[in-house]
Amino acid sequence: MSADQDSSTDLILELDLPEAIVSKAVVLAGEWAWPSPYAEEVVMRFQTAGKVVSGVELWQNQDGSPKWLATSNYSVDLSDEHEMLVSASARDALEFIARFRDLPGALFNF
Repeated sequence: MSADQDSSTDLILELDLPEAIVSKAVVLAGEWAWPSPYAEEVVMRFQTAGKVVSGVELWQNQDGSPKWLATSNYSVDLSDEHEMLVSASARDALEFIARFRDLPGALFNF
């Protein structure tokens, strides 16, 4: 898989995802997105790496371009300790993914 080097790609590479997860990514408009079971694993990798998931977008692939369907609307309390922010954002991201898990063609972008 190849993608243009941008901040999204750099962040994904920092997560040190296994090839089994990377190979399931779909790159649309230079952004990475995954079907739900793999998206859940990516969220867990964010949490393990101590990174906050600032939001999730729900897409479908429309002729090689992302068709936006929804954006997560959770918010985190920035006054919380970093570890609490990481946990809360992962929990909320997983809940968003679960809500749309069964939508045909659902892809999740972070």
